Amino acid sequence: MDTYTLVTRYGLFFIIEVFAIWFVVKVFKRKKLIELDTIKKSKEKWINILLKIVIGAWLIIINTGSIYPALLDIPYVINKDYKFIKGFAVSSDTGKTDVNWHMRSFWVKSGSKKVYVEARTSYVHVGDYMEVLYLPNSHLGTVIRRTESEE
Repeated sequence: MDTYTLVTRYGLFFIIEVFAIWFVVKVFKRKKLIELDTIKKSKEKWINILLKIVIGAWLIIINTGSIYPALLDIPYVINKDYKFIKGFAVSSDTGKTDVNWHMRSFWVKSGSKKVYVEARTSYVHVGDYMEVLYLPNSHLGTVIRRTESEE
């Protein structure tokens, strides 16, 4: 598995969790997130309430959608027990520019098994043959070998 991808993904999650802890402390201590001198105190109170609701909802979505699966993958990372699939891409990702450092998301199918993967690779086209190491819960992967389709 690509070390750069793992470090950047888990580093980002660590930063988000530090922010989440700061946010929870602010909410439970009933402290203001922002203080504005130019508006009335009643409006400042409602702005802070709205900010707390929006930021709280965003943190809940991020935690359940990304960080929780990444936490479930930690034993796989520690033991270097990555899942492996070889097969053909059944979806494509040709967004942005064709460079290897963009995260691409695509589906790989091998027989009846179909796996969603996010990996740093160049354009992915339907029919490309792929060999991919990936984490089963967060679907973060590394393309080991790839043969582009002739289409």
